[in-house]
Amino acid sequence: MRIGFLRTQDLYLRTNGQIYWSDTHQTSYYPEGYHRSLDSTMRVGVPGSEMISELYVPRKELASFFADMREDFRTMSKRFTARSA
Repeated sequence: MRIGFLRTQDLYLRTNGQIYWSDTHQTSYYPEGYHRSLDSTMRVGVPGSEMISELYVPRKELASFFADMREDFRTMSKRFTARSA
């Protein structure tokens, strides 16, 4: 595991500052006060933030992953909608 970390660390250190085509989606418009408004609407006790992540999902499991994720988002949406009412 240590070797994997060191290789990943080396890659990120060698490529620091480079811009890739896939990075450009992160330069989109970000409204001032977005999280204050969202946190207020959702009545959260702790301010929120964004998190960038990557997930590896084997191709044969992709459809079921998206189905599970869709259901999870629907469930969470109902919870937050009920909390905001």
